[in-house]
Amino acid sequence: MAEPQTEQTGVSILPEFHFNQFLLQAMKISVKIDRRVSIFPWGPAFVQTRPGHHEVEIGIRSWGRVAGKNRISIDVESGETVSLLYRTRWWVFLPGTISILEN
Repeated sequence: MAEPQTEQTGVSILPEFHFNQFLLQAMKISVKIDRRVSIFPWGPAFVQTRPGHHEVEIGIRSWGRVAGKNRISIDVESGETVSLLYRTRWWVFLPGTISILEN
């Protein structure tokens, strides 16, 4: 008998950059949710959270600093994953854009 699928509660981040910023693949993504910082290699990432209201800040970790950071407020329901798209700007030190993806 197959185990029932359990939905994870949390935030999924999909980072994107402009075609001419390919060197960003060597950088890491900094994700701060309610003052808890997680660092991920460039690419899709998932952070498990509790249900409720959360402040999410995403940026690019490079040279000991976080560049291009921006923040968004989200509500996460129990068993729900909120998917966020983070896009860099033409100059990586400008705040990136964050949007909520429809699941």
